[in-house]
Amino acid sequence: MNKSTVHILQELSDNNTEEWVQEHILAIRSAKHDFKLLVQQLIEKLQEFDHHLLGLEAEDCIFPQKRNLAISRFKAPYKTHFGAYIAMGGRKSEYAGYYIQVQPGNSFLAGGMYAPAGPVLKKLHQELEYTADELRTIINNEAFMAKFGGLEQRSIQGAPKGFPKDHKDIDLLSLSGFFAVHELSDKSLVQADFAEYALSVLKSLYPLNKFLNETFIN
Repeated sequence: MNKSTVHILQELSDNNTEEWVQEHILAIRSAKHDFKLLVQQLIEKLQEFDHHLLGLEAEDCIFPQKRNLAISRFKAPYKTHFGAYIAMGGRKSEYAGYYIQVQPGNSFLAGGMYAPAGPVLKKLHQELEYTADELRTIINNEAFMAKFGGLEQRSIQGAPKGFPKDHKDIDLLSLSGFFAVHELSDKSLVQADFAEYALSVLKSLYPLNKFLNETFIN
């Protein structure tokens, strides 16, 4: 990515007003285009092994920059990061996918299912009765652990309905999402090989996404 992309996002964070944005609209558009090119490059590479992404374009995956202030809990008019969710159906998808966020001081790569809807989560928990060992093999894989250190530990209260609290797989059954995060430094974003690096990280998520999507779809 261009250094100017990271710089303008930092500037936006410090000057998040309609007036400032309009004064710097050309620089912001250039940064958005830079991010779009990166996302499109990642999609094209991910499609080579993840067939669920076939037909996706960057514009399907990138989240809007401007907030709807009528419903947002944030009062500043613009998001101070660029984000894209690369998944079957695009940014609003319920399916497992790959996420990239570019924000000075808070950039990361992530994937899996962050907060699946109740019916989806229920189905995943039911399937784990039979497939927990398969999921453990995926998340304990050396490459996955090296990139992510395991799944994020966001849990529901107690055990899911129909499962005892002392279930042998309660650590997985009590999760409210199945996702992993890899943090990025600002310096890494502007390295010449960043796209290749990001792809190597996201590729490590494919077994998890494949497991979740095939469980959900089937």
